[in-house]
Amino acid sequence: MTKDNRWGLKNKGLLSVQVCNNSIHHLHQAIANILNFPGLNATHVTDQNTYISANKQLWNNKTDIHMKSAFYDLDKFKAGGSSLNPIEIRELGDVSGKKLLHLQCHFGMDTISWARMGAVTTGLDFSDKAITAAKDLASELGVNSQFVCSNVY
Repeated sequence: MTKDNRWGLKNKGLLSVQVCNNSIHHLHQAIANILNFPGLNATHVTDQNTYISANKQLWNNKTDIHMKSAFYDLDKFKAGGSSLNPIEIRELGDVSGKKLLHLQCHFGMDTISWARMGAVTTGLDFSDKAITAAKDLASELGVNSQFVCSNVY
């Protein structure tokens, strides 16, 4: 199963794009196609603000899709499940009282999972929709995690 199918993106007209070697041109074209900007093509996505705006819109669109997908299994998470992989937990060990800054946190599942394990967590993402969802999720679960909307670059 491809990552696109697991996330339910093909049915929504969205595709994940992996950047390899010199494929930034293809990434720009994919973002332009996904967002269906009139007259926008890869040569137009050369200025940083246009690229960031398009990428932010892409991730804002993905937030609702991801929150409803079986891949993220939000119901299981809300019932106390963790989004973390065993290797992440094993490699970091006891995080009680440690400060953790999670860059590109999306809608906060990993950040909240670390907070549930005792870390003092702050999640950061540039998608305002994802950060709002993360704040709402943390509040709903009674988890003390902070979330900040900001560009990492």
